[in-house]
Amino acid sequence: IDRIERRVEVIAEQRVWDHCPQNCIPLGRIQAEMNKTYGLSGPMVSFVLRQWPNQPNHAGMVRNGHEEAKGSQYIVWSKSLVTAAFKRFVSECQMVSATQATHRYFEGRFRLVQKVKS
Repeated sequence: IDRIERRVEVIAEQRVWDHCPQNCIPLGRIQAEMNKTYGLSGPMVSFVLRQWPNQPNHAGMVRNGHEEAKGSQYIVWSKSLVTAAFKRFVSECQMVSATQATHRYFEGRFRLVQKVKS
């Protein structure tokens, strides 16, 4: 059992980086970029990344280097997978007004900035 537990620890550490790779992006930056690009709110971005059936897989974890973080980690995603996922999500949305949309996997309306489809 000790040997198995050690192997699990080793596997878990394999995708934990000390610095965020250039081709990856953390949640806060994704939220800012998707708000700027599509007008999506933070909760909508989190929904796409964590609950949408076609969510992009995360690339790994990054150790928070701040002393007060006490070794905590945060998730990062591949920039290319995030871009593709949000393009797909937006393409599946139904515009109900100039700034409001619906999606079959999300209950209710949400803000989305794009042209209204006739």
